[in-house]
Amino acid sequence: MRNDLISASDGSAHTGVKASFAFCFADTKGKVLFKSHAPVLVDPEYASSDRAELLGILGILYKLYEFEKKIRTSKSHHFCFYTNSESSIKLLENTFYPSTKTVMKSNMDVLLEIQDLKKKLKTSIEMIHVKAHQDDNVPISELSIPAQLNVRMDKLAERQYNKPISEHYRKMPHLPTQQVSFSNMWY
Repeated sequence: MRNDLISASDGSAHTGVKASFAFCFADTKGKVLFKSHAPVLVDPEYASSDRAELLGILGILYKLYEFEKKIRTSKSHHFCFYTNSESSIKLLENTFYPSTKTVMKSNMDVLLEIQDLKKKLKTSIEMIHVKAHQDDNVPISELSIPAQLNVRMDKLAERQYNKPISEHYRKMPHLPTQQVSFSNMWY
């Protein structure tokens, strides 16, 4: 919490099949202190990198909220995390209000959950874009720490396909901010 902790996230999708996400917390030298990966729980037809990227960000914020509750400090902190999803950063710059027009929009459940968590955090959040797949042409050791973390989270998200920590299944979770969720045997 003393500005010596950074975070990175990434999402991966085999569109129309399944998707997954990963996130980590590391020290400023790049040593990973905590990491996690999981499947995106959604009907395969709706599996997308957009949702995966947003869930990676949500994972960071949930963990940060847990840290804050354990530390119980009255001080306000500043926290940076890195994502290669410019679209997620732009989406999250806006405020969302559930309405009959917005409630059925893609990923609105995750967007509202992130918005709610950001309000609960004492820590100010700065989302920083890092270019994806920088290791395609440059050895990972020559990349910046945020780029290295992004590459590592990309590989960790991909691991969900090969060594899943849990199965991909169709039923979407009910996130705490949601007032109501509906499901039936087809969707």
